Amino acid sequence: MPDTESSRPSGAAQGGASADDALMSVVKLALESVASRAELDETVASEAFIQGLCTLLVAREQAAAETLVRSRIARRQSYAELADGILAACARELGARWDTDQISFADMALGVTELHKLHQKVGRRYVPLSRTLDVPYALFATLPRQRHTFGIILAAEAFRRAGWQVDLRLDEMAKDIIERVRRLRPDAFGVTVSRVDPPQPLRLLIGQVQKLPFPVPVLIGGGAADALRDSLSVKASVSVVQDIDSALRAVQPDS
Repeated sequence: MPDTESSRPSGAAQGGASADDALMSVVKLALESVASRAELDETVASEAFIQGLCTLLVAREQAAAETLVRSRIARRQSYAELADGILAACARELGARWDTDQISFADMALGVTELHKLHQKVGRRYVPLSRTLDVPYALFATLPRQRHTFGIILAAEAFRRAGWQVDLRLDEMAKDIIERVRRLRPDAFGVTVSRVDPPQPLRLLIGQVQKLPFPVPVLIGGGAADALRDSLSVKASVSVVQDIDSALRAVQPDS
């Protein structure tokens, strides 16, 4: 998983020249995967509404953003589709702001992260748990209050591009993550840990995954990944990954 704790270029004008092309490609996928979900119903949300919502997301005002979206779609038919349309429009707006250097890479990363969290809360949240048995399945998750989680969003998009079925859960309670792992038996389980995240909750989460009666390859990315792995009592089937390619190689050696 890419280390996004370091600084990155502000937008397309600088990004193509000085940043890793593969990373920029996946960044655009992270935006496009949301932007392509649905068209905006302009009777529900105006351009000014979308711009204001994007500003809230970049500022990490998640509660205000959620209230704003719910105020527009509450008690309407096609609730989930309307939410998807609003969030898709936000993704397109964030991409446009980044392309024209109106926001920095860091602000764009914050906006996309908050956008994925918002989609999880007000979008298609009631889709039943399922997986396609003949397609490799990866679960990526972060615990509440984790920092620097943009890298795991990029990893999820890269795995999706590589043909995996991907489940991305942000700010998820440990018990809910474990239940998802138990029921769906992923072929890869990815977490991230930054230098400012307390390692103990993630150490306990990985330990619970390792105690399940079936093997689950665990991928750890982020600035404190080595330290977290070294602190585990059981290190088998746990890989520290520095970038997306190494994450794919860890669970797909021929990739």
